[in-house]
Amino acid sequence: MFANILMSVVITLFADVSVSTTQRSFSSFVNPSGIAVSPGLELSYLGSFSDVDTSHTIGLSLGNLGFGTVIRGEQTSYVLSSGARICDWLHMGYGYKFGDTKGYLIGTTVRPHRFLSLGLVGDKIGDDFLLKSGIAIRPGTDRITLSFDYNYNVEDESSDYLVGLKVEPVNGIFIEGYGNEDVWNAGISVSFGNIGLGGRYGKNDDNETYNAGLVLSNEKYPTFIKPKPCLAELKIEGSYPELKRSQFLFEKIDAPFYRLLSQIKELSEDDACKGLVLELKGSLMHMSKWEEIRNELSRFKASGKKIYIYSLFYGLGSLYLSSVADSIFLHPIGDVVIPGIHIRRIYFKGTMEKIGVEAQVEGIGRFKSAPETFEREDMSEEDSLQYIEYLEDVYYPTIEIIAEARSMSTDSLQKLIDEGIFFNSDEAVEAGLIDAALEEKDLDSLLNTEVRKFVKVKTVKREWRTDKEKIALVIADGYIIQGKSSQGYMGSDDMVKTLEGIRDDEDIKAVVFRVNSGGGDALASELITNVVRDISKDKPVIISMGGVAGSGGYIISLYGDKIFADNTSLTGSIGVFWISFIFKELYDKIGISWDILKLGKHADIMSEIHKWDEYERERIKKSVEWYYDRFINLVASERDTSKEYIHSIGEGRIWSGIKAKELGLIDEIGGLLDALDEAQRMANIKDRDVDIYPKPKTGFGFDMMGSPFDLDNYLSSISSLLSSEYLYMMPYILEVKER
Repeated sequence: MFANILMSVVITLFADVSVSTTQRSFSSFVNPSGIAVSPGLELSYLGSFSDVDTSHTIGLSLGNLGFGTVIRGEQTSYVLSSGARICDWLHMGYGYKFGDTKGYLIGTTVRPHRFLSLGLVGDKIGDDFLLKSGIAIRPGTDRITLSFDYNYNVEDESSDYLVGLKVEPVNGIFIEGYGNEDVWNAGISVSFGNIGLGGRYGKNDDNETYNAGLVLSNEKYPTFIKPKPCLAELKIEGSYPELKRSQFLFEKIDAPFYRLLSQIKELSEDDACKGLVLELKGSLMHMSKWEEIRNELSRFKASGKKIYIYSLFYGLGSLYLSSVADSIFLHPIGDVVIPGIHIRRIYFKGTMEKIGVEAQVEGIGRFKSAPETFEREDMSEEDSLQYIEYLEDVYYPTIEIIAEARSMSTDSLQKLIDEGIFFNSDEAVEAGLIDAALEEKDLDSLLNTEVRKFVKVKTVKREWRTDKEKIALVIADGYIIQGKSSQGYMGSDDMVKTLEGIRDDEDIKAVVFRVNSGGGDALASELITNVVRDISKDKPVIISMGGVAGSGGYIISLYGDKIFADNTSLTGSIGVFWISFIFKELYDKIGISWDILKLGKHADIMSEIHKWDEYERERIKKSVEWYYDRFINLVASERDTSKEYIHSIGEGRIWSGIKAKELGLIDEIGGLLDALDEAQRMANIKDRDVDIYPKPKTGFGFDMMGSPFDLDNYLSSISSLLSSEYLYMMPYILEVKER
């Protein structure tokens, strides 16, 4: 008796008999569309033993591909299958049978509702063709499944049915029974996460059958075993761009900064994670990113969990981030370098004079300093004023936060910065900037608990459908140009196409537009703006400003229902200019001459060898004034204020997020996850699914470096930007990053 019970331990979970519920490694035998329902790597074995015969069944799923073999006596049969997800609720699959049993399967799984699943399979076995249909329902819970299957043999017009019940009373323990008037089966299955064991006992009038099996899965099934509490280890390394394009055969799009914030949020919600050991490894980021990461760590800490931070080096940005920790550790030969923060501007006037190139500029705004890169050799008084005010808005709150966290006065910290600059590990401990100097290998013993590397666990979901409502996270990153996008450049053609698709997608309930752009081409900026406006008529649109959202980056942000920015975001820069370059002197120096014929007095106004006359300059000035007037009118209308007020804070002037909030240019101080929360609230979404845009482009490519960097495309992007007539643009090269 005990042996019989032991043989009946788990197959239910892993070898569902209903065509409406089967998935993963056993799908090849039942309904091949189930392979695509929950793709992954899984190997299963099922042994069936009776007085009549014995069989061994092996199933394998690898992503959307499946393989199976059945060995019964001297006969061996095989099946190769594949499945595809057509949409959230529809999956299709095909299986090819060979060996001692020949034929094929064509199947579909339809899940129109969280608690309803339908399956239909055409199964060709030798001369027979079976039509298998199934329906399964869950009465208001994902832990109880009722199923009914009906099978019809087209050749001899015979049929049978099967009624089933499966219950999960405890996580990872499944009890089932199924049968009809001729046969019944019962079983129990137990999941240990990546391993499952189990079996069934079956009986009909003539025979008893015992099934036993094993499943090995790369993805975890629900289990009653609770993970061991531990500290999670997470590394922050690199610059974490808003948008990353990579390519190896197919283009891939990722949002590394969003992924990092999401990882921290997931850990804060993980009961097994009792704290975080964060290792900083040479990250160089805009202060706004340090700010957003720190804010998310503050939420993590508020959930009652500890934070420990370790690094070989701390700069002002990483020290600001680390000040949220319970303890800050430094390698014994590491150092802390906090000389302050600065902005660097580059100027080409001297070089241009040497080679014989002249810039012609018409612009609106005393603070619109982008053209100064080509007109001056140093900062203008207005440019110096606006950037020193921005630095003050970044610097002083930063040192106040660090000082408070490290239990020292702001004046004391300011003195350390001005007089200390470089601190070795001993000096940093003595000054109170860090808590201890130690080697990384000594962290575990110091913390006296297990530390595990953070790895996002892949799981096999219990739910048939999560019914999560989609929020589109659109990454608007780089300088704005007409045409196609490339690394560092946002092409209006691609962005407009992306936004129009989002506008027309009824499954997307809200949009978060993450803007990290210093602007660019005026026409391209407004083309993007117009589509954002169209979306906002039907769906909530929340703007999340990154490190910079100025000029064209500000205008594409105008039509959000709410605009979020970080304290240290750089925004505003409401202004416009026209710039062109004259190469005539350069051509003369290198012996190139031109002869021109023209019809129309000003036909060569756009030529790189023509210097504007007074009339032409006046016409260009009026055109630029028209664009500026349009810009401030748009801002005044959307920010519910007067044109005169916007002009008073415009003229190309940049502002920090702190000042932008005070001036009414933005609505809230907050980061990317705050914007997603607001979008979820405004769209009345209970459970959200964030979908990242732009999507990868279809087609093949190959790059040994794993990057779609195309020199021709890159140069074309720069050319498009520099040849634009009207520019809503901040300085092209502006360094303001912190370690």
